[in-house]
Amino acid sequence: MRRPSNRPARHAADRTGRPTASARRPVLRALAVLPILHQGQVIAALNLASHTCDEFTPAARDAAEAIASQVGGAITRVRAAEALRASEANLHNMFDALDDMLFILDAGGHILAVNPAVERLLGYTESELRGQHVLAVHPPERRQEASAIIARMLAGEATRCPVPLLTRAGAHIPVQTRVVSGQWSGQDVLFGVSRDVSEEDRIRTALVESEKYYRRLIEEAPVGVVIYDLSSTARPILFANAFARNLWRDAGGGDLVGASVLQLCEPADFASLLALGHGQEWVHGIETRLKLPNGQMMPALLSAGEVTYQGRPAELLFVNDLRELAQIQEALRQHELTLAAAEEREQVARDLHDGLGQALAYLNVQAQVAQTFLTDGKTAAVQTALQQMAQASQEAQAGLRNYILGLRAAGRPSSDLLQTLETTLLQFEEQWGIAATLSAPERAPGLRAGRRHARGD
Repeated sequence: MRRPSNRPARHAADRTGRPTASARRPVLRALAVLPILHQGQVIAALNLASHTCDEFTPAARDAAEAIASQVGGAITRVRAAEALRASEANLHNMFDALDDMLFILDAGGHILAVNPAVERLLGYTESELRGQHVLAVHPPERRQEASAIIARMLAGEATRCPVPLLTRAGAHIPVQTRVVSGQWSGQDVLFGVSRDVSEEDRIRTALVESEKYYRRLIEEAPVGVVIYDLSSTARPILFANAFARNLWRDAGGGDLVGASVLQLCEPADFASLLALGHGQEWVHGIETRLKLPNGQMMPALLSAGEVTYQGRPAELLFVNDLRELAQIQEALRQHELTLAAAEEREQVARDLHDGLGQALAYLNVQAQVAQTFLTDGKTAAVQTALQQMAQASQEAQAGLRNYILGLRAAGRPSSDLLQTLETTLLQFEEQWGIAATLSAPERAPGLRAGRRHARGD
């Protein structure tokens, strides 16, 4: 304890003799500071002061020390109570804010408390559920299963329950329930947290359906689909759809899955096949020839790109068999040739009709005229008509011969343009008796300009 001086206190006064403001203040004559301890730690201080005595008596000191020791425990209890209230408030806030359903069960499986999520999702109030057995919120047809699981939970042999919960309206909510043991209001309880997995189940179902759809789409695709491993130098085939497997099997091969993709090409083409799509974006429309087990080379159109398959880097290869396309193209070519031949025949028919048909019609008319002259006894006129008929017949024969020769010449291409032109001009002169001249620029090699063919009338 701190003891002030024993000298009498002197008070300052102004000139009138009255004490100044500082002199009117109380003067401490004794002061004591007692530490307040808890478990050996100073947590506060107790200050005592006196204006009348110069020191505290032993009894006063003992009383002050007793008070300080009691105050330490009280402060500690107050702080602990405040911390407990804050912890309880935090717990209740978390309890109320949980989106998952929280059940607090006693040792018999009866509901002691629930959080607002239970009321919101199941449609019951907490007062309606309190005291009910937890089986009441499970579907009747699955309560036996839930009862067995809950018994195992109470025995500490299980921590999860997949049985759905039942709403007031009778709907089922798929949940995943996890249970842990603990204390609640001084008694042993089980905390059950049920998470609504409806959305997770919907997404999982959608993913499974999507995977089935795309797997079926790839399996039944009308092109070969092959996936081979890029992490192995052997490049083993990890997947092949039905089209690729049947293509390989029909050519005398065995199981395509497990075989090396390098078997699909000649050794000289290994590098180009392995580089296809490697380290690039998807490549499309690569024409090549693949080797089948029977040794045949199949024309194919490839598309490729890198993927991840079963956790490994892989190459996805689409193979279009072009053999059928080649057959279709050949069939189209043959059809075009057939159409060209038919058109050629129609042209020949028209040409023969225009030339030979007219000549025959002329001969028919002249024969009728000659017959009339013969009936009338006009021998000279008959002779003239017969001469004209003979000349017309010869001209028709010559025209037919030249036409046939022209067809033959058209059927075999000639590399000598000069000879072809001269032959054509000669045939023209012989048929019609008209002189023809072939003129060509001097710079044209192999053509002799000014050559003339003539036949005397």
